[in-house]
Amino acid sequence: MPLSGRQHTPLLGILILWITASLYFSSDNVTNGTTRPGNCAGSCFPQRDPEPLGDFLSLRIPLKKAGNLVLIEACIDTLTGNLILDTGASGLVLNSTYFRTGYTVDRLEYGGVTGSSGAVRRTRIDRLQIYDLYYENVTADLSELGHIENRRGVRILGLLGLNMLQDMEMMIDVANSLLVLYRLDKNGNRLHTDSCNTGTKLEADISLMHDVMFMKASIGGKTLNFCLDTGAEMTLIDHNLPQVVFDHIVIRGRSTLRGVGGGHAEVLYGALDGLMVGETDIGSLPVLVSDLSGMGQAYGISIDGMLGYDFFASGAFCINLVRKSMVLYLPDKLKTQ
Repeated sequence: MPLSGRQHTPLLGILILWITASLYFSSDNVTNGTTRPGNCAGSCFPQRDPEPLGDFLSLRIPLKKAGNLVLIEACIDTLTGNLILDTGASGLVLNSTYFRTGYTVDRLEYGGVTGSSGAVRRTRIDRLQIYDLYYENVTADLSELGHIENRRGVRILGLLGLNMLQDMEMMIDVANSLLVLYRLDKNGNRLHTDSCNTGTKLEADISLMHDVMFMKASIGGKTLNFCLDTGAEMTLIDHNLPQVVFDHIVIRGRSTLRGVGGGHAEVLYGALDGLMVGETDIGSLPVLVSDLSGMGQAYGISIDGMLGYDFFASGAFCINLVRKSMVLYLPDKLKTQ
């Protein structure tokens, strides 16, 4: 159906933004080069979650920002740099600028908002260290991330995806540049507790598919399925949603969307209001309108949108990956209906 927002203003030029969410899909097209035997029968995703090691019950990790990207300082083998905190990526993805040795995975390709990014290449690292947290002998995917470095002027070693944080609870406080990790018991209870956040407390269930988080929210009374993606610089909405959704979007211009591997797509950008989580109005958010059907097809579910940086900057988010629950501590000024 044709897309029409509440109002249109003159085009404001081209805005380059980054969306780092990625997924895999099988392909009969195998790139030239070294391949490893195997195919997508059974699973196209990493077979084993990396084990988070280190002597801590809770760990406070400072966050840095480059534009709307959330960064964590890390050391990988002998290299020191930054990882993008990216809950829209299923695992560890490393920048092929720095990690050049790898193998091509037969019949497996990257896909994302900007389309296919070619065959998946993987490598193995000996050690990844983030303050007192570390991992050993980790398999990682390789992707070209140089365009992000060039745009943001920082050294990006890769993306820290969700399966690196499995079996923990994370408190993401973008406004205060802080990530706190909590170890959990088998029932999902923290082994160490600290003072609670203040503000409006909002609880929501999340679901996990292929190590990516999803949450229900609504716009204009329409319940939608959103991917929770800290690696997206803006919120995305699928272009084929009902008109009642676009009644809450003001279209302001066109943008070029860049993704992992350098793919790009032309999208519309504007402002969204009326995003409801439960009975709470999150407030106005910058938004991109794009075709998300490729991601939905690869996952086998409907993806109506992706909640990115501005959503996470609206408060402190406690996400428990064992209980599959999320608590949002939002400013009291937000409206409850």
